[in-house]
Amino acid sequence: MQDFILVEDPRRIKAMADEKRIRLLDILVRDQATVGQLASILGEPHAKIYYHVKELERNGFIEMVKESPRSGAAEKYYRAKAKTFLLGLGLGMYSDVETIAKQAAEDDLLKWRRQNVLGVDFRKVAHTVVNETLMIEPGERVLVEGGPHQMEFLEAIVFEVWNAKADAILEVTSDELIARALGELPAKVLEEEPFLKKELYSLIDCRISLDPFPDETVFQNIPEDQFDAWRRREWQALQALRNRTGRTVWIGFPTPALGALTSTDYTKLYDTFWKAMAVSPEELESEAEQHVSRFKVGEELTVRGRGGTEVQFTINEPPRVITRFPRGTREEGWQVGFLPAGEVRLPAKPASAHGTFAPDDFVYAGHPVKNLRLGIEAGKVAAIEATEGEELIKKVIGSKQALFCSALSIGVNPAATRVSGYELLDMVAQGAVTLTLADPNGHLSWRLTTSRATIEQL
Repeated sequence: MQDFILVEDPRRIKAMADEKRIRLLDILVRDQATVGQLASILGEPHAKIYYHVKELERNGFIEMVKESPRSGAAEKYYRAKAKTFLLGLGLGMYSDVETIAKQAAEDDLLKWRRQNVLGVDFRKVAHTVVNETLMIEPGERVLVEGGPHQMEFLEAIVFEVWNAKADAILEVTSDELIARALGELPAKVLEEEPFLKKELYSLIDCRISLDPFPDETVFQNIPEDQFDAWRRREWQALQALRNRTGRTVWIGFPTPALGALTSTDYTKLYDTFWKAMAVSPEELESEAEQHVSRFKVGEELTVRGRGGTEVQFTINEPPRVITRFPRGTREEGWQVGFLPAGEVRLPAKPASAHGTFAPDDFVYAGHPVKNLRLGIEAGKVAAIEATEGEELIKKVIGSKQALFCSALSIGVNPAATRVSGYELLDMVAQGAVTLTLADPNGHLSWRLTTSRATIEQL
């Protein structure tokens, strides 16, 4: 059963615009029933209720869910196809506000779902993120970044930072604003040194950023030279973080655009995100410890999977439990982490990895990638094969310097029960194995996940 159906076709609206059909639909939202049962509830003749039921079924409001034999004939049970039905058809001079109304209705329904169906309080989640996951300390300076559609959660995080006796500044920027800048501002303007942003980065101790992946459909018509100018500008600003102590934490807050981009149901992404964020660090660490005790430094391991995965590697450092992101020591420099949390990371010895890694099928930049196989030799990606999307992945990896296998990890978040198609949720999905690819400087470049693999000691 879907969460809601938006009815826009005038013929379907007319089909619903009947008092008895509305009453029937209300009954079938709550439970399944036969025509005979519905007729008894409404005190109406069987034939009349049968007609209304068939009209609701023909217009896609209800469906038959089972047949039960009775007295030689099969009784059909019906149920509504959604929990809520919204009637929407913009008319008149300002009919273009219909899109805004639809988005507002969807947002409100999802908020209601988070609170009443999932039982997740986003203010409690924000408190956990600030105080238990990031362990923000009094006096720290925190930059909180996100988009307009995330304001409630952003404000909750800022409040908790203040409540922890630390300082916070909120930066809200939309994809549409960046797209306009890239489309209309001269490259020379974009390349000017970002003095204010560099100064801000030079002062902060922690950067909390929501929505790390932009809506790429907004940037489809942007010239490549404009993108390059913007990337150079951002890189200049990020240099202020070099040789400093602190951490950046990306929170994988899903959006409808991200769901469309990855061909993933947005409601499922939304549900998984909030449930995974609500798991306490203590529970994640308890799950992780079951894996940590299995592995030792210097041990040779094999990853095997049904998709053709068979990678051998040697553990280079003690396994790391990635469930919290505390303030680093001066020697550790600037750290980067991701939320939702829940990984056991196994750092690979340089040049020790070899074999084949086959991640689950996924969508990259709106394009399906199927049956991908990465050949790894002496720790580096040496071959790429796929039945669909091969040229795209070759271009992505070829646009970077030679990538090497820097680590593998096991997901331990019990709320993420399966790979969803979204990187920041997939890598914490319980039992999922993720291959981390890094550039020669050790900077994370790409992560690929398979839910169909096991890690074995040699």
